[in-house]
Amino acid sequence: MENTFVTENPKGLPRESRTLFSGVITQSKIYKATWIIVILLATLLWTPRLFRSFWLDEAGTYWMSHNGPIAAIRSTWHWPAQSVLYAFITSFFTVHSGPMREFLLRLPTLIGIAAGAYFVFRLAERAIGKDAGAIAAVVFLFHPMTIKLAAQARPYGLAMAAVTASCWMLYEWVETRQRRFLLAYIVTSALVIYLQYLFAVVFIAHIAYLLYVFVIEHRGWHWRDIMAAYLAVAALVAPLLPHMRLSFQQKASLVYVAPPTVPDLAAEFLSIYIAYGFFLAGLLVQFFLPESSRRPRALARSFFVLLFVWWLAAPVLFFAASVTSSTRIFVDRYMAGSVPAQALLIAYGGYSIFGALAGRVWVLLAVLLTTGSPIALLAGRATGYRELGPFMQIIREESISNTPPVFFPSGVSEGNFQDWRSGLREDSHLFAPFVAYPMKNKLLPLPYNLNEDAKRYVSQELQSELATTLEVLFVAKEDDPEFSRWMVARMKEAGFAATDRGANVYHVIIFKRPLAVQH
Repeated sequence: MENTFVTENPKGLPRESRTLFSGVITQSKIYKATWIIVILLATLLWTPRLFRSFWLDEAGTYWMSHNGPIAAIRSTWHWPAQSVLYAFITSFFTVHSGPMREFLLRLPTLIGIAAGAYFVFRLAERAIGKDAGAIAAVVFLFHPMTIKLAAQARPYGLAMAAVTASCWMLYEWVETRQRRFLLAYIVTSALVIYLQYLFAVVFIAHIAYLLYVFVIEHRGWHWRDIMAAYLAVAALVAPLLPHMRLSFQQKASLVYVAPPTVPDLAAEFLSIYIAYGFFLAGLLVQFFLPESSRRPRALARSFFVLLFVWWLAAPVLFFAASVTSSTRIFVDRYMAGSVPAQALLIAYGGYSIFGALAGRVWVLLAVLLTTGSPIALLAGRATGYRELGPFMQIIREESISNTPPVFFPSGVSEGNFQDWRSGLREDSHLFAPFVAYPMKNKLLPLPYNLNEDAKRYVSQELQSELATTLEVLFVAKEDDPEFSRWMVARMKEAGFAATDRGANVYHVIIFKRPLAVQH
């Protein structure tokens, strides 16, 4: 006979409980409904995002991978802080045209997110309790950062999966001391580094966990095994040392955001959006299922240490580095490796208070109140804030009768110090958007930020190539108004009138003059 909310069960619902759903909702129905709702919401939420045009970083992925696997390795090897392995993988998913082009390039990320959800599920089942896995997987899948990264052709989805798998394998080895888990830990740990260097901060959590297990809990110090494992990881990642050195030498390329504030750090620990949703969902479950609450079950202290350090290490370290140096690495996607830990901690809270059945109701309510709400679903169908397609469409519309040249500032910070004047070079990623979306217009390259060199270049073009040109386009960004103001003023001096056509964060400023100015 199926368990119901009025049937004694191992999750702690008392027999005398009488709730709104007594005798109506069974355990198996809740389990089935959980996955049906999750699949439906994920489909509605992610599908529109998966078919958007690329944004800037995804255009970089396309540039790295569009000439095949060998060229992908060669291109990435000279681009610091990029994943050589990821470029190799995506080269097999890169096509040059067709309606599925964007989706296919994002498919490895989707695979990574699915694998990450599975590893979160397995780790929760083992370390939190039976039937806690579904709650943790749903929290992970609908976390705002997961949703943001799931529809991007970037390595973070696969890297999150590798981070979670490494933590799971380490936990299994500590609990069982079986060598097969240690071998899996070696492989997954190496994958973390191959996929995203900054995600290697998770090893701080691993070391804290091992020290607690060996020193505090006295569970057997297998120092030979663990030292051999880390030596093996070092050997596996040794081929990346020249690329790591290049990334360190060009760390100035990471200076493109403002220093973070303490509120930024607090928001990174736990989004107020998430906190509100899960708190309100808890109140609703308590109201409709008052007998479902139970005494919280404590996590094993060693596992809590693993989750706690895993959750906090990246935000704290990257915040400290960003406020004490010129390197800005306090960027949400660089800290996405902590999302699985946050999901596991949130899932533990719901599971320990409500149990497995009511815990599933709780997590689904929380999702429906936040990232899976009708408002969120509708927002996903809107134009992406940073996607490239809208401004490319404006350029095409302006190029029906003629092909005006296009001023475009490089979207990557390396454009400040690399040779931006050379424009669309085969070996340069500075103008990757026009590799992913070729145009027939002449590209007039500009650096990432407005500087004196850029001003001189624009003036030289106006006095030479553009001296008799009637129309020029300039692609501006909302977050760099200084560049736009200077361009409008300088083009006005040369006799151009400006018309601004907004797309999203990008605006196309159309400069026209009635007659060519003779010089």
